[in-house]
Amino acid sequence: MKKLFLLLLIGIFAFNSCKKDDSNPVNSSSNEVKIAETAVVANTTTINNLISADSTSLTFSSNATQVQNLKIGSILIIEKGEGYLRKVKSIQQQGGNTKVITENARLEEVITNGEFEKEIILEPENLSKYQFSNNSIKLEKTNGQFSINFNNLVVGVSQGTSVIIDGQTQFASPKIKIKSSFKNGLDSLNASLEINSNTKFVLKVDGALTTGLKITPPWGEFTFAPVTVLVGPVPVLITPKIKLVFGANASINGKVDINFDANTQIIGGIRYKNKVLSPYSSYNQTYNNQNISASAKGSVEGYILLPKLGFYFYSLAGPFVDLKFYGSLRDKSTNTAGLYFGLSGEGGFETDILGFLNFPNAQWKQTLFNYEKEIKSSSYSTNNPPNSPTVNSPSNNSTNITVNSQLSWTCTDPDGDAMNYDVYFGTSSYPSLVSSNQTSTSYDPGNLNNSTKYYWKVIAKDNKGGTTEGSIWNFTTIAGGTAPGAPTLSSPSNNSSNVSISPTLSWNSSNGATSYTLQVSENSSFNNYVYNQIGLTNTSQQVSGLSNSKTYYWRVSASNSFGTSSYSSTWNFTTSSSGSSTLNWEKVGTGSVTYVGSAIKVTGDKNPPDSPGNSFAHLRSQLFSFSGPIIELEFDWTIHNVSNQSAIWLQDSNGKNLVEVTDYASKLGFYTHVTIDWYANIVLNKTYRIVAKINLTTKTADYYVDGTLAKSNIALRLANTSYSSSVRILLCAWKNDSFTIDNITLR
Repeated sequence: MKKLFLLLLIGIFAFNSCKKDDSNPVNSSSNEVKIAETAVVANTTTINNLISADSTSLTFSSNATQVQNLKIGSILIIEKGEGYLRKVKSIQQQGGNTKVITENARLEEVITNGEFEKEIILEPENLSKYQFSNNSIKLEKTNGQFSINFNNLVVGVSQGTSVIIDGQTQFASPKIKIKSSFKNGLDSLNASLEINSNTKFVLKVDGALTTGLKITPPWGEFTFAPVTVLVGPVPVLITPKIKLVFGANASINGKVDINFDANTQIIGGIRYKNKVLSPYSSYNQTYNNQNISASAKGSVEGYILLPKLGFYFYSLAGPFVDLKFYGSLRDKSTNTAGLYFGLSGEGGFETDILGFLNFPNAQWKQTLFNYEKEIKSSSYSTNNPPNSPTVNSPSNNSTNITVNSQLSWTCTDPDGDAMNYDVYFGTSSYPSLVSSNQTSTSYDPGNLNNSTKYYWKVIAKDNKGGTTEGSIWNFTTIAGGTAPGAPTLSSPSNNSSNVSISPTLSWNSSNGATSYTLQVSENSSFNNYVYNQIGLTNTSQQVSGLSNSKTYYWRVSASNSFGTSSYSSTWNFTTSSSGSSTLNWEKVGTGSVTYVGSAIKVTGDKNPPDSPGNSFAHLRSQLFSFSGPIIELEFDWTIHNVSNQSAIWLQDSNGKNLVEVTDYASKLGFYTHVTIDWYANIVLNKTYRIVAKINLTTKTADYYVDGTLAKSNIALRLANTSYSSSVRILLCAWKNDSFTIDNITLR
């Protein structure tokens, strides 16, 4: 009986299945085998008529006549599936079937004397079934070898950072030798395992990791074809089963890459003689292609674990081993890390099927081997991780937050490293990842629900692998209401051309809106922005800095405290081909003219006459022809000094004035054919965007200042006359007056 205990223990070394001999299993005993009188080996009829089985009963059809002869205390051995070894407690007849109430029996109650010697080759074809809980793990069975391949396998997660391994573990066909004898109990046993393995291992970390990584075993589970060993007439069924776990331990904040290739030869065994049990083992390792790359102080270990690897006798748990292959990176000294390869194993059993050893709770465990070797060392540069992110908006625990709010935060790195961020957001107090590796310190969660509490946090990461997790913040949105509808666009009209490079974009108001968002892009998908401004309270906005001869797309959304509308329809316009820098100017006065890029600065040196004429202008442009009744003049005007008067004129080829924009008496005004229509006091050195829209049919003009309609239907300067079909621009400044003009467009 005790011989069988150590037969079970050799499952410690069996990573795969026991190959069954091609011939029927035989007992090689040279001594007389003694079997208990209560033992009953099920015949073929009984096996075929076993209907069902659970942990406490066996049910047979009426054809199983052998069962009728069972007695209370009989021990029934059934060679079916993984086998059954049961002691009869009672027998019941149920609807023509026989139900045998049982309990698990022990082998010592069946076998009392005998001996055998056997060699078992563990080969892949004996694997009856297997499954993996992760698609990154694959099993290959070729040329008598088991190969477990793993590709980008996440083996541990903490604070949003993962430990990832790549590689392969390959086992050549192991060999087990067993020699044992029984003489009124176990007299002696020698069981040994010989195995060759190769492990290629790559471990990668990029961030902060702590002990207690989340690991979910098992990753894989294997069951092998049962092996039958005959001890006299008694079939002993042994089914190898293996669980497979990949995992990690870590305490590091940085970036790590390690890899190694290890060949391992193991010979291990157990001897039992004179009631003394002792393990023995020998090892040999060779290594290739070792490498370490680390940017932080700490430790990290990735491992392959075979927990409770063992043989199941009659489907009952028997001997097991916890076998662990691992690669480890650990600090050796300041800025120096060591790469280690290790192999450890503990063996034992967790069942009372043997019974006679009298260990507490029928469990026994002992270290079989514990081997580790440093295979490489390397220096690394230290890195300080980012400081903890700080909330900006919405503030933590805030309430009545609008449903269109954005999240924003600040963060610094003590080393000045570039950083990116992972953002977690949701209604759970453990929010989910919604954005990875973004460089912006803000995040737009979209329209939120009213009266809802939201949670969010930010993990900051530097470009050297340092990671810092911020606190979990929360806010509650405002009670329910109605968001405004989408605005409709107004000006410039869709598909407009020859538009100023500093246009004023206008739209119609949306009912209930308190602010607007204006977006301008060079493409209709808006995947980048020339202009993107939220919180606009007017229904028009000047946009500066556009390029000539280019098409732009724009849209507007409306917001209030209850939400944000969808965007308006998208319109486009094309800017004019000329600005002030491409106009041809002729100097006709004696004042000072300075060109700075496209801008022109004009300073006057003479007092004006009662009736201004061309001779008092400092610059005039070439003539422009037009065919329609509408003319638009746009320009940026910055007034530096006002002692008398400056003016921008538009004249036809006969010297007849259409419009005049003036700064007379420190006021901004527009000349009519009668007088000046004042708009506002001048603010020196402020740039005004002036737009004059002239209608030659009605002989009136509308004036816009900084995108706002300042004056409408103002009569032209010489309203009671006819104009030629060409016009020019004149720039005038009288004594000590000074201004700069830029971005002129005439169309």
